[in-house]
Amino acid sequence: MQKVIYGINPVFEALQAKKLIIDEVIAQSGKENKRIKQIVEIAEEKNITVRYAERKEIVSICGGNHQGVLAVISTFSYSDYDELLAGLRAADSARLLFLDCVEDPQNLGTLIRSASAFFFDAVVIQSKRSATVTASVIRTSSGAAFHIPICQVNNITHAINAAQDAGFWSVGMSLKADKYLQELNCGNKVALVIGNEEKGLRSLVEKNCDFLVKIPIHERVNSLNASAAGACAMYEIIRGQNTK
Repeated sequence: MQKVIYGINPVFEALQAKKLIIDEVIAQSGKENKRIKQIVEIAEEKNITVRYAERKEIVSICGGNHQGVLAVISTFSYSDYDELLAGLRAADSARLLFLDCVEDPQNLGTLIRSASAFFFDAVVIQSKRSATVTASVIRTSSGAAFHIPICQVNNITHAINAAQDAGFWSVGMSLKADKYLQELNCGNKVALVIGNEEKGLRSLVEKNCDFLVKIPIHERVNSLNASAAGACAMYEIIRGQNTK
């Protein structure tokens, strides 16, 4: 099955990015749209193959709200975690988002979008038992996946330890925590850790966090999903840092 990105904004953002290899742009025959025309012009300037197809063929490829254009992609290029961390080691302020086995592509895309919106420096995911950056994740992120470094590591615990060695305080989100996030003063270099949608943080990851915190919610709600909890936590971190 082809890997595709579809929709005017996601395809436009993909053409601006350096993280993708785009094999082909397919535009709907007879569809008059200034943005699609712009996309075609950019693709041709980059020597990317452009072809026109009937709506039926485009629907058969992506099956979604394609808006008359899609891009066929080969790969997504992850950022190197060690290089990223080396660049942040001397920083006075930095924010990292670690995702411990977040499996739902929808959650991954939304968390990437929130991390980009709340001025986080990178998102770190595990290579196994986790969602990876696919076309659907890119679309859910509304193109944010092209604007924030995303690192893929073999062991999230080791990656958190490396961040701690680089001056980050690691903050894990857990329903078992005694403290609320807004009660915590975790400094200007924060590594926020979000766990799996069903199981939360794995025990070893939890043990390696400097702090465990939760966010206040009404007792009639057991928990928020990973993307909602992550967005709340990221906002609280950036709000707390900006008010110091």
